[in-house]
Amino acid sequence: MTEADLAEELGPGPSFAPGDEVTITGLRGSSELNGEAGIVKPREEWPDNGRIGVLLLMSQRSVSVNAANLRRRSLDLGRHAGTSDACR
Repeated sequence: MTEADLAEELGPGPSFAPGDEVTITGLRGSSELNGEAGIVKPREEWPDNGRIGVLLLMSQRSVSVNAANLRRRSLDLGRHAGTSDACR
């Protein structure tokens, strides 16, 4: 499958790839998951309902989440000693 095919299949909005580090946000029904970090699972493990499969890092629990409730995590270089001048 090409990138164009994948974009057409996923439709508009944020897209996520397997292995992306994400944070869950904005859930109402399972609000206890808000703020949880996870990794996007391989596409073959995603449910057929349009949601994205995510493996939660702390609990190792698998959940399916609407893309609108996921935010890509950014690398915090300040956490890693010796990686930048800002850390010294």
